Amino acid sequence: GHALSGRSLMGAIRGGELAQRPVFSQYDGNKSRANPQRCVIDGRDKLIVSMFREERFLELYDLKDDPLEMNSRILDKGQRGRAERLLALLREHMARTGDPYALEEDLLERFIALRAGAAPAMP
Repeated sequence: GHALSGRSLMGAIRGGELAQRPVFSQYDGNKSRANPQRCVIDGRDKLIVSMFREERFLELYDLKDDPLEMNSRILDKGQRGRAERLLALLREHMARTGDPYALEEDLLERFIALRAGAAPAMP
């Protein structure tokens, strides 16, 4: 037979604990590979990477405090570690799945530097 991707939920159905793990999403545009997006959700944290030609745009949300995703925290100095952790998860997933796109190692630093004067950063 063929192996299926995924995991069994029988343990949780029988009353056991279901270990949390990151969830990834991929959008490749309207069949033209225009403006693809990649996303990772890990617990209450969500990182979105939007790609426009050579430009990358990052968003970071705390889904517990901001479930409607109204206030990206990507420029907040106190969130750099959280953003880097999610970027590492996303890079690993993209490499493992043969994603045709790659996220540069200095992506967060370059994004922050480009936008530091464009929007006020939260402390």
